[in-house]
Amino acid sequence: MVKWSYLIQKIVPDAAYHLFEPLVDHVPSYTSIMQSNLEKSSKFTLHKYGLGENNEKKTMSIFSEGFSSTLLAMPENEDLTKMSVPVFKMDDAIKQFNLPQPQVIKADIQGYELAMLKGATNTLPQVDILLLETWVCRGYNQECPLLLEIMNWLARFNFYLWNYGDCFREENDKLHTIDCVFVNSKTLPSLALPYLYQPGEDEFVKTLQTELEGCKSALEYSNKEILTLQAELEGCKSALEHSNKEILTLQAELEECKSALEHSKRENLTLSQEIVAMKSSKFWQLRSQWFKLKGLFGLS
Repeated sequence: MVKWSYLIQKIVPDAAYHLFEPLVDHVPSYTSIMQSNLEKSSKFTLHKYGLGENNEKKTMSIFSEGFSSTLLAMPENEDLTKMSVPVFKMDDAIKQFNLPQPQVIKADIQGYELAMLKGATNTLPQVDILLLETWVCRGYNQECPLLLEIMNWLARFNFYLWNYGDCFREENDKLHTIDCVFVNSKTLPSLALPYLYQPGEDEFVKTLQTELEGCKSALEYSNKEILTLQAELEGCKSALEHSNKEILTLQAELEECKSALEHSKRENLTLSQEIVAMKSSKFWQLRSQWFKLKGLFGLS
């Protein structure tokens, strides 16, 4: 932000530049950059608070490399440092701190641009130009606004996309952010009308459409993968249920075998006891002697 202000101040030296940075006294990397650049022009005024949708204390997440942070809610992570910072609505900050009505607003606040705009509804009608970092995918979390959402929201204040600048892509070449210029058709009608888009915007729209189609295709493929996995999971559940039934059947058969074996043992024991009893009785002793005598005398 300070670098951009320093460069634009060379072009518009008589303008006043009001900079908003709540971390300037808390993060050494921010402090050193701010101090170095603020000394380069007396036109710079630093305000040590953030701008958002409400007047409040809000948690800012600072990334470990020390040069990026966001007011969007982030999960706990060892690479993040959390800090509570003051946040004001731009409408209220202008009144409370007696700030001039801005003609140009430049915001690169890591997904918090729409929240900042929502806190400036009384200010925006008198603003000529907005320079905003915008997203074509939801960075940080699901609250991160997309470019088309910002465009739709700004249309009620007669702001239209006029041009675009730098883009940021990940290592896989996927487009993430675009620096966009919006103009107020009421205060700058010669820029906004009769065309809402400058030459070359068609290519920009095509790029967005291509990105959108790519996201849709990836989502469709992902849904198919999910359905396939769900079908495999159901198959596994069915096989497991069948296996459990087989186990129960085998366990029942095993119990029957154990019961039959126990019954057989008892039967054998009973027969053995009866045989022993019979052998020890007088009747059987006399019967045995009788058969011996028959053998001696050749009786049949």
